[in-house]
Amino acid sequence: MQNNHKCVILMPSLVNKSNMKSYIYALKFLFPTIFIDIGSKVCKFCINTKRALSNYFEEYAIIIDNNSKNDKSIFGNNAKKIIGRTSDKLKIMYPFKNGTIYDFESAKKFFSYIYKREFRDSIINLRFLKPIPIVSIPHNTSEVELNALEDSFVLSGFKNPIFIEQSSALFYGVYQNYPKQTIMIIDWGSHLYKIYLLNEGNLIKFNEIKLGSDELDFAIQKYMQNKYNLIITLENAEILKKEMLDLNNSNKETFYSIVGRDYTTFLPRTIKISSIELQEATENIISKITQHLSNFLETITPEIFFDLHKNGIYLSGGGSKIKGIDKYFSKAFKLNFIKLENDMTIIKGLINIYKDYSLLKTYSIQDFILR
Repeated sequence: MQNNHKCVILMPSLVNKSNMKSYIYALKFLFPTIFIDIGSKVCKFCINTKRALSNYFEEYAIIIDNNSKNDKSIFGNNAKKIIGRTSDKLKIMYPFKNGTIYDFESAKKFFSYIYKREFRDSIINLRFLKPIPIVSIPHNTSEVELNALEDSFVLSGFKNPIFIEQSSALFYGVYQNYPKQTIMIIDWGSHLYKIYLLNEGNLIKFNEIKLGSDELDFAIQKYMQNKYNLIITLENAEILKKEMLDLNNSNKETFYSIVGRDYTTFLPRTIKISSIELQEATENIISKITQHLSNFLETITPEIFFDLHKNGIYLSGGGSKIKGIDKYFSKAFKLNFIKLENDMTIIKGLINIYKDYSLLKTYSIQDFILR
């Protein structure tokens, strides 16, 4: 993608270390920062360096547009609320896929919406004080995707972003003391199931399959139609997954009432579904991810396995919120699986890296740029 912006590139090789360090610290005090974890379904944000954790918010990566110049687009959480409840003429756009840019124009619109909403009424709207995005991206992001993502930020009003690999952000989000042992993090997102093997923030081994936690919603929806002849929304299937699915309670049966549309009469109908039925509905997917993890563990060395036995294996992403998944894996593999309870692991990692000059210099994807 052609980049028409004029820029001055400050290369570390052209600036001595003390000057570069002063420059980076100056950026921290002069320019506001926004830390961004790009997800296929939900993007997570934190604004400001010093009070970052108190300015955390999430936004669905969705835009609804009717292609009319007179009517405004609907973004994020507001757009999520009206999906399936609007005219078929409206266009639903998803800017991101697998943690990186999918559609340039909608990504530019999305970041522009965030910029205007969070920064427009502030003094930082001045050109020389525009916020710097600190963004996590997959380690296998292509150069074309990287350039497109950078352009989408700049054209939205931000300064040039600093990109940091998700694997490094995950590592420094989990550990504050940065141990030398190897750790494993399983990031089960909405679209992908990723396994990271990391040592001191460096990626040793990686594997992924296209079996995100959203597949559980589809499986529950399909189960309801096949067994009860009932059509339910994906939103209700997700509620069943979050509220009822418990992989550790196979003997304790609970029930949940769900409303759907009868497949033959097209009339509303209410049924009660049990937690054991949900385990049956999702059994195939849980079995696949368990087998995938088993195949991965078979490839690691005894030394790394010793570290994993000592440090445990961490679970993050939307799939890690499934009740009992940590105990289910612990029982299956005889290792300690630890849930990362909040969604801020990558954001915390970005903050920890940005606050430490040596880490920032080591793990940022590109050289520092000032436009």
